[in-house]
Amino acid sequence: MDGHTVAAIRDAVGERLRRDMGLDEALPNHLQSLLNRLREREEDEA
Repeated sequence: MDGHTVAAIRDAVGERLRRDMGLDEALPNHLQSLLNRLREREEDEA
């Protein structure tokens, strides 16, 4: 997958987690940390 596709998937997962958890605010720290790690890995591969 290219970086654009990975970013779109990552963002969609974050949005779905917020919606499914009933959160209108930021994700819990642990989940935000995992998404940040995914973003960093994606940037390293680009």
